[in-house]
Amino acid sequence: MSANIILEDKVNNKIEPFKKIIKPLRDLPGGNKGLWLNNLSLKKSMEAGDTVNISYDYDKKIVVVEKTELLGNHIISYRKSDIKKTPILDIKNKSITELFKNVEKVEIQLFKNKLIIKTATTEELRNQRKQIGFKTFELFCGGGTLTQMFKQAGFTPIGGLDIENKFLNMFEHNHKESKYTILSSLEDIVPSDYPKNVDIALIGIPCVPYTKANINLTKALINYENGIATEKEMKLVRQKEDAETMTFFVLEAIRAMNVNTVIIEEVVEYSKTEACQWLRVMLKKFGYHISETIATGSHSKRKRWALVANMNKKINLENLIPNSNKTIEDLLETPIDKREWKTIDEVPRVLAASKKDKVGIRTVSPSDIKSNTFTTHGTRSTEPILKHPTKELYSEFTNKEIANIHGLNNYELSNVKTLNRKILGQGVTDMFYHIALRLKNSIEKYGA
Repeated sequence: MSANIILEDKVNNKIEPFKKIIKPLRDLPGGNKGLWLNNLSLKKSMEAGDTVNISYDYDKKIVVVEKTELLGNHIISYRKSDIKKTPILDIKNKSITELFKNVEKVEIQLFKNKLIIKTATTEELRNQRKQIGFKTFELFCGGGTLTQMFKQAGFTPIGGLDIENKFLNMFEHNHKESKYTILSSLEDIVPSDYPKNVDIALIGIPCVPYTKANINLTKALINYENGIATEKEMKLVRQKEDAETMTFFVLEAIRAMNVNTVIIEEVVEYSKTEACQWLRVMLKKFGYHISETIATGSHSKRKRWALVANMNKKINLENLIPNSNKTIEDLLETPIDKREWKTIDEVPRVLAASKKDKVGIRTVSPSDIKSNTFTTHGTRSTEPILKHPTKELYSEFTNKEIANIHGLNNYELSNVKTLNRKILGQGVTDMFYHIALRLKNSIEKYGA
């Protein structure tokens, strides 16, 4: 239903209401509802003592209050002590209780000699959000790995948004069933640009300003608080502030798409920020039930924070990751006995790592269940490397093997290694596949 009930005069000219009032219905004894309107603006529609006819349209779910000279069924009253004679409309009967069942707020549209009462638009949108489905749209899609996890669980992608064309191209390549993609920054999108046939919003807010490993930013924030930040450090602080304002645009997108479920993935540090707390508060205000978890993947030690907001019920995220009987060796593209193995001296980044006391070489054994974190930069000395089971030899993981470790089944990589690594290093592991399964099971079992 549109925001306004449009009236037309005898020559079909549209008549807009001169005022709207949005207010809660009264809760009366016995589970009944009522409407009380005592407002000077009502005087422009009808006066105290006027006879009106109140009709109830159950198909359109509206109440029409119209001034009439004869055969009215209600009289506009007023308080005898009120010298201004402010008109009072007091409706309390079975009809309004039945027509506005499960409605908290109504919108009253004021016309000359007429009022129209309907469910408030915010209530209509809330009821629409409660409708379940399996269609996803991903913000900051970055290649669509989060979408991939949900697709593997049985959900259907209809589109995604990213600011970088190379990432959006990878999204479109892997999710050809998508109907609508947007190449833009989030702040340049207006609400009408978002698709409306979406059930689930998948959101991976850019995490660089929040990550614990961002040593330069941490130092910049300390110096900023002490008033000694350099211009370079101030730039980092401003970047963090820009990132935090992104939470506003995320909420704007959620409200525009009016989705049943919101999935947000981020580094753990984001969950401790004021921006995240504001996000929680607003999602609850929109009517969502909030669940949160911090988990790793089945074969990755990388921790991610996830928030699931669902309109119908709280989604259980406890004991999320089942035990796996697979080892890293089971996920290798090239078997142990056929791999290219090198000494420390033959791998410059490993040689550099061996000389660092704090971290050292981050090795993964074929018999391990989980690997250390893979980032977006494969040349860093801190990146994991496979160690031979019996010899002091090392072998680099291929991007396909990293995809396997993350649980990205059937995700097609590009021919550009650095692009693949940027996508794989964004941190989406199969913990989100298991979140998708929990959501799907809840929908199928409870209809929520």
